[in-house]
Amino acid sequence: MQQNKYFKILARPTYGLVLRLFKYLYKGYKKVLEASLSKYLGNEYNSVQEVISILITPSIPCVVNGRPEIHSLVSHKHIYCYLLAIKSLLRFYNDVTVIVHDDGSLTKKDKHILKKHIKNINIIDRDYADEKINKILADYPNCRRYRDEYVNALQLFDFMLLCEANKIVSLDSDILFFKRPDALIDWLCDGKKIIHFWEQEPLGTREFLAKINLDECFLPICICLVCFYRETMNLDLLEQILSKIEKFDWWTGQSLYPILIKKQVWKDEPSFFDPSQYQDGHGFRNGQTARHYWLSRGTFNNLYLSDRKKIIKELLNGLNTVKYGKV
Repeated sequence: MQQNKYFKILARPTYGLVLRLFKYLYKGYKKVLEASLSKYLGNEYNSVQEVISILITPSIPCVVNGRPEIHSLVSHKHIYCYLLAIKSLLRFYNDVTVIVHDDGSLTKKDKHILKKHIKNINIIDRDYADEKINKILADYPNCRRYRDEYVNALQLFDFMLLCEANKIVSLDSDILFFKRPDALIDWLCDGKKIIHFWEQEPLGTREFLAKINLDECFLPICICLVCFYRETMNLDLLEQILSKIEKFDWWTGQSLYPILIKKQVWKDEPSFFDPSQYQDGHGFRNGQTARHYWLSRGTFNNLYLSDRKKIIKELLNGLNTVKYGKV
C-alpha cells in the first residue's frame, strides 16, 4: 500500500509538486515576515501588504541644510508610520531640511530605510545626542533628570539644542497630510509668529500649570505639529520650573512648551492651525488638510489604517503631488 502511494507521488506532474512546495514555504515565510514586521509596527500595523506598499512608494528628496528644519523623534516600532507621515508632507513641499532623532531603538536597517526613502535626511544617533546634550545640561541637573527619565523629553531639548536653522517644525509620526498645507508652507516661507496644532484640552497641561501656579500660561497646544524658533529655548527658565517637580509625566514636555512661548517676548501672539482643517480626535470630518490620530492612545487606529491606505495609493500613483521645492 505504501509502495503504491510512493509511485503515485512520483507519477504526479513536476509542476504540481513544485507548487505544493512553494505554498508550504510561503506559509512559513509569511509567518516569519509578519512576526518580524510586528516588531516594527506593533500588532495594530502588521499588515504585510501595507508595509510592502509603503516600501515601494517613491523616495522624496529634501534639502541637506540651510532651510527650515522638520524635526521628529522616531522609534523602531513606528518607522513606517513616520515614513508615511513625512512623505505625505514632502510630496507637497520639500524645500526643507528633514531631521530624525533616534530614540535609541533605531537599527542600522531602520536608518538605511530612512536614508533610502528620504534623500538627504539627517539622522541624529542617540549616543551622539546624549553626549552633546549632557554637556549642555551639565549645569542644569533637573533638565538632565527629566531628559534621562522620559524619552519624549528629546522633543523638548534636542530639537532646539541640536538644530542649526532658526525655524523649527516639530512633527509626530502619527500625522498624515491629505492636501497642500498652505498655512504650514506659508510659515516655512515667510511666517513670523509661532503657530501650533490646536488641541482643546491637552492631556495633563492644566493640572501641570496649576501645580506651579502658572495657569495664565495655558495654550491649547499639541506638539504633534508646532512651528517655532530656536530662540524659544530657555534653559534657565526650564531648570527653575523643573526643580519644583518631583515626579515627571509623559505629558510634562508638552506642558512646558506653553510656558516657553508665553514667557518670552514675541512680536505677535502665537497662532494655531485651523482645527477644521488640521484635525484630531475631537472632530474628524471630511475636507481635512491633516489629521493627528493619537496612536499612543489607540483610540483611532482603525481610521488611521483606513486613511493611510489612501495616502499609500496616492503616493504610488503620484496623485496630489506638486512640483518639488528647490533642492
